Amino acid sequence: MPELYNVDNYKKFLKIALEARRNSELDEDGFSYLHPISVAAELIATFPFINISQEEADKAIACALLHSAAENTNYPYEHMGFDKDIVDGVKALMRDNSIPTTRLQTKDCLIRISKLPRYVQMVMLAERISLLDFPPPTKSKEDILFCQNESREILERLRLSNKLLAQKLSDKINSYSKYINYYPPLIS
Repeated sequence: MPELYNVDNYKKFLKIALEARRNSELDEDGFSYLHPISVAAELIATFPFINISQEEADKAIACALLHSAAENTNYPYEHMGFDKDIVDGVKALMRDNSIPTTRLQTKDCLIRISKLPRYVQMVMLAERISLLDFPPPTKSKEDILFCQNESREILERLRLSNKLLAQKLSDKINSYSKYINYYPPLIS
């Protein structure tokens, strides 16, 4: 039976992502290390149930593992000889910090992602699922509501790329409301 994805490639890209993070600040809860693994796991969990080639699965996993490291470190992923599709996917998934607001950055990101193959779109859905596991304690009620609304926008734009991820994201968005009154508002 053929593999759904290449495990050796998974290990290679995981190692690269972890090495890129080695000299960066580690969140207190280790989120910066766990996040790309969580995103890849969300993707992998759907592979047996969707029509995806091994090549597309491998590219999705590579984008999932590399994008967070590339966005949050100075890792030179563009110059590492990766497949152009992977580089394009990672670039599209990264926020453009020259754009003034998070909302506009997300809109820009969604426009770029929408033009790429569905495996890149799936990474964005999986990333958002992972981000909605629970908000960091530093998040205010307003931050939580913003994240929930932004997630709705992502879901609406990318839902057709993977129905299983779309349903899971929809469920996460709905259950995220429980955190709205859990954290106190930030003091001005």
